[in-house]
Amino acid sequence: MRWGPYRLVCVLHEGGEGTSVLAETDTERVVLKWVWRESPINNKALVRLQRAATLNQHLLNIRSVIGTGDAQVFISRYHQGASLRDVLDDERCDSQTRMLIASQIISGVAGLHQHGLVHGDLRVENIWVTRSGRVLVMDVDQLLLAESSQNRAAKMVALNATTPEHLRARPISVVSDQFALVSLLIEMFTGVSPLVFEGQLVQANVLDPKLPQSSGWRFLPSDCRELWLSTLAKWWQSSERRRPRPIAELERLVVMGERRIATRTNLADIANDHSQSMTPKPIAAVVPEYPEADQLIPNKPVRKMPMGWVAGGFCAVLLAVFLWPVSSVSGDMHRRILWVWLDEGGRHAVPEDWRVDLEQRWYKATQPQHGHSKRYSLAWSQNSVEVSLSRPKLKALIECGELFCFFRLKPMQGGRDSWHEQVPVRASLKRWQAVMDRASEFQSSQFPAD
Repeated sequence: MRWGPYRLVCVLHEGGEGTSVLAETDTERVVLKWVWRESPINNKALVRLQRAATLNQHLLNIRSVIGTGDAQVFISRYHQGASLRDVLDDERCDSQTRMLIASQIISGVAGLHQHGLVHGDLRVENIWVTRSGRVLVMDVDQLLLAESSQNRAAKMVALNATTPEHLRARPISVVSDQFALVSLLIEMFTGVSPLVFEGQLVQANVLDPKLPQSSGWRFLPSDCRELWLSTLAKWWQSSERRRPRPIAELERLVVMGERRIATRTNLADIANDHSQSMTPKPIAAVVPEYPEADQLIPNKPVRKMPMGWVAGGFCAVLLAVFLWPVSSVSGDMHRRILWVWLDEGGRHAVPEDWRVDLEQRWYKATQPQHGHSKRYSLAWSQNSVEVSLSRPKLKALIECGELFCFFRLKPMQGGRDSWHEQVPVRASLKRWQAVMDRASEFQSSQFPAD
């Protein structure tokens, strides 16, 4: 199976945010990550990220980005290895190994911040360990999806990456990464996430954070435990004003307790063992979700269409447009709902029968008015005659995380929301229907029928 110039090999990861596929050319292997978002790419941030990854070996470098209909495809080099979660769960991952991992994570985050970049989703699942024992900060593609570097609105993230800014719906920044980084370090050195208990977010530890007791830090050497606690307490603050700290403080902490050579070998051994035990999914499970991929590279030469067929097709289009009554959606509303899950936990948060009910309700709400017709425009393309509406259509997009969903109406070509409303994922069906009704009212008022 091919996608553009790449041969698709297997699926590496399928999650709420996107799907990562191993691909190859004649000379190298790469990872193609489909992120199911239509947000435009911040090209300035991409350039800064590429520069930061060139100077810092603990950042994943995004080589390029390809835009498709409902997603952005991020291309990066393939690094064989294992996830940090698998490494931490290995009994061989002792205190010194965790110190080495922490040192490399801090270095990667510092590299982002030095180039004016905010990760916004720091957690154990977004860290990768290569077979050589090198730690990479992954999922940096999310920081490129902001419409501008000044508009860093907090998006929904996994529970163990939550910061006070996410709960307060405030823009995220470098100090947001500082809070998330300490949460990650606490999970590494205690073995338990300070923000998640029995699958639920502990909001008290976000809005009024308190470090675990000294006895809970079982992976920290006892001789430096108090120094760690006093330093992390300065970083793990609910208030943004009290949080800003030089990252050199954390760098000095991990350097004090490291034994690099023997520890790096142990880390590489663990990553090697887990990388060999991974069983990637067959590519057939993913290809049907990419209907536009086959359009990028034809499987066989395209024959020129006889002029008689072209003329016949053109006449058919004219008959369809001008002789028969043509109905269209009032307000140019795109009738399909695109559901986007921003993390795996939210995938089953909205009951399936509710989703079916909402989709049917939306389809009925956006059906053409009786007797309504709209002018179409004819345009020649290279291969055929295209029929298009005179105004751009809006698409209905529902983005869901662990706690909230956002019902959005967006232009088909991307850009800022025309309308949006927040609703808890576990809200009643009646509330969901009310939100959908308000969206339908908005499109009727803003885009009246001709």
